[in-house]
Amino acid sequence: MRMYWIFYRSLLPINIAFSLGLAGITTTYMFLAAPIDSSFPFINTLLRLAIIYYITGGLIISIGYHEYYKKKMYSFYYNHALTKVKLFVSALLINSVIGTIILTIYSLCIAHLKLIA
Repeated sequence: MRMYWIFYRSLLPINIAFSLGLAGITTTYMFLAAPIDSSFPFINTLLRLAIIYYITGGLIISIGYHEYYKKKMYSFYYNHALTKVKLFVSALLINSVIGTIILTIYSLCIAHLKLIA
């Protein structure tokens, strides 16, 4: 289990950077396309999109980056009897669980703030 976590942590920086970058670009485009008189929830949309991109696209880009630039790293995992498929599936599961928890907590916080206001 520890080896899966080590692999997932190696994917994390690229995943977070890609997710925040793409969410920033998407939210800025949505903000510029929104009517001027509308109250566009910029930060709320940015954070929600960043979490969604973290769960989906960020992981795919991270795995692609590792496939292209860090091929030799897999020998470390092969020595522990872990195949690429096992690593990718475990990263997908870990990422989905963590992302879903973060999205749920964020949604609950937003719902609570709306009740207070």
